[in-house]
Amino acid sequence: MGDVEGELTIAAIRGGSITQDIKSLGIQLKEVSNDLQLIKLLLTNRVHAFVALENMLDPKIDNLSFKERAQIEKTVLPMVRKDYYIAFSNDFYKKHPNVAWVIWNTIKQIKEDGELEKIFKKYAQLQ
Repeated sequence: MGDVEGELTIAAIRGGSITQDIKSLGIQLKEVSNDLQLIKLLLTNRVHAFVALENMLDPKIDNLSFKERAQIEKTVLPMVRKDYYIAFSNDFYKKHPNVAWVIWNTIKQIKEDGELEKIFKKYAQLQ
């Protein structure tokens, strides 16, 4: 395929929530199966950019060589922000309200103290 020419081409994970947003902008979309494919497409000039979850991609980019990292520029502002949450059924919450709050508070704590970022980095190295 070689160097990207002409129309803007962006890559994203197939089935991700962002894919329809990209398509609705009239931008050519290349859908792939995993994060490493996104990086490879960009580094081989097969796409102009990719859109991904930064908490999943940042650790993988950190593991690249200096030369490869120098070819990637992260935008300061996200393309879109989509907040997600962990939900429990009413039945589970009625039976185990303390467990639900322990889970929610644990997630809040590991986000605040940086432990969640360490978990993402460890996960990235396993792939």
